[in-house]
Amino acid sequence: MTALDRKINQLAARHGWQIAPAEGWKVPTYTITPMDRQERDRIIAVLKRCKTLHFDVRQVFSPYAWACSIWVHDRAEWEALQEYDRKERAIVNAFSEAYHFNGHDSDGAKAAAREKAVEIGALDVFNKFYRIA
Repeated sequence: MTALDRKINQLAARHGWQIAPAEGWKVPTYTITPMDRQERDRIIAVLKRCKTLHFDVRQVFSPYAWACSIWVHDRAEWEALQEYDRKERAIVNAFSEAYHFNGHDSDGAKAAAREKAVEIGALDVFNKFYRIA
């Protein structure tokens, strides 16, 4: 059981929340489904006090029904994922720009992407992205 599992299970037991593990995320995630807006606001107030957790509130706006899900992640893992994604986007953008502006030369574009990776200190991301051992 991870620290996130312990923390979210303690909070759910203390406050009577309905939680479930969420699938399809790169980091461990739980969902909390509030029944109404007041419960949503109470859950958000509690989660804001937990500095080790990151959460996203997703609501469907419809004139016929109200639905809300709150996704909870470990803050350190979430921030590490965001940093990795930022580096990956910078490398992909460097490749794309070089490819389109330099006559569709894929070798030159890959070199530009590698140069960008070295510049931002993300050579490990470049190697994973281009499957270099």
